[in-house]
Amino acid sequence: MRRSLFTRFIIAYVIIAAVGFILMGTFGRKMITDHFRKELQQQLYDQVNYLANLARTDTGADPMQVLAGNASTFDLVAEVSGNEFWLMSTDGMILINTNKKRSLNALSAFDPADSDSAGIFFGTFYDTFPTNYISRYAPVTNGFTRAGYIIGHADYKQVETEVSLVMGRFTTASIILTFMFVLSFLLFELFYFRPMNAIRKGISEVRAGNLSHRIELKDKTELTDIANTIDYMASSLQTYGEDQRKFIANVSHDFRSPLTSIKGYIEAILDGTIPKEAQDKYLKIVLNETDRLNKLTQGLLDLNTIDKSGALLTYSTFDILHSIKKVLATFEKRCNDRGITFDLTFPSSTFYVYADVEKIQQVLYNLIDNAIKFSNSGSVIFISAYMRHEKAFISIKDQGVGIPAESLPKIWERFYKSDASRGKDKKGTGLGLSITKDIITAHKENIDVISTEGVGTEFVFSLQPGRKEE
Repeated sequence: MRRSLFTRFIIAYVIIAAVGFILMGTFGRKMITDHFRKELQQQLYDQVNYLANLARTDTGADPMQVLAGNASTFDLVAEVSGNEFWLMSTDGMILINTNKKRSLNALSAFDPADSDSAGIFFGTFYDTFPTNYISRYAPVTNGFTRAGYIIGHADYKQVETEVSLVMGRFTTASIILTFMFVLSFLLFELFYFRPMNAIRKGISEVRAGNLSHRIELKDKTELTDIANTIDYMASSLQTYGEDQRKFIANVSHDFRSPLTSIKGYIEAILDGTIPKEAQDKYLKIVLNETDRLNKLTQGLLDLNTIDKSGALLTYSTFDILHSIKKVLATFEKRCNDRGITFDLTFPSSTFYVYADVEKIQQVLYNLIDNAIKFSNSGSVIFISAYMRHEKAFISIKDQGVGIPAESLPKIWERFYKSDASRGKDKKGTGLGLSITKDIITAHKENIDVISTEGVGTEFVFSLQPGRKEE
């Protein structure tokens, strides 16, 4: 069945619009959901840390008592944000709950290790809520002792509401855009397709041999120029046909010549006519002939190149000591079960760096996870931060099994697992160190490893230092 160009345009638009709606309804909705979810997680992170910082204003008092005396501040943050906040002791007693309607005095099942690598809980939070919530916590410390937690909860319906609002606006905009396209198609048909039909008819007449036919268009537009060109082509069709035959003959000759040379020289090399000592000379001739073919065919072939780019980094200044402690909290239960402890050596109470906080937290998680994995029970893992040559350095050193010298150059390769790794960790993917290396490289920094079998392993990576005021 033959369709007009106008009909094909309509069908193409309908297909594109349908595909667009499908993509927006799937991938677009997922991207929007991920955006609002991350935004809500970040807001919740900022709020619980703001409340946790209230305990630092009076360093001489018990932080839990200080926070318990700031119940009005908890209520204010909850009222402004619409979220729910708890102050909970380490034994699960809830000292403050901003939701007065929720009768919950204790939650002994809470374990920071149940959160994901970013310290986020998603779900009903130990069956506390009837629907899904996003929860984040901030530890409250008294010196080096954990005294309790501030836990914030945000109803996931906030994300769903925002997504529904955006998708509703998108639908409205799509309907308006559809009406505009329909109107544009009608105008396109009037000012373009009708003249094109006249041109098509003129072409049909010329094809039928009626070279005296002339295309008449009322409006003077670019299509008029096309019609005049067709009329001119009709008047000189015979001459043009002869020129076309000459053109094809010339192109055929240009193709035949290098192909003949290539074929002849290759046959001569294969049958031994050209001695080996002279082959390089004639191979260079073959190479030049292939270059000629490339130039002849460059108008027919388009070479697509795909530019590969590294991970996009979101730089910010942050306290990496806080990130280290945050990552360590995720391994608390695992280390307690094996009697593994941490020795933290920091130059001050804060240590600012300039990097992508989420990516560096992933680096810390991978390296600390490796250190725990290959440490002996009851051993100590040493983590230190220091400045050297205007660079910030982070060191993670274990007292584990170590890495064989022959395996050290290969540990950064994807899917590589040393023999010691296979014995210790059968669940590992062999990707952790490769990802770590890629992240540090993306930051234009370095990571090194020092290891001795039976003694332990130390990973040290550098970062750009940051300032708090930044």
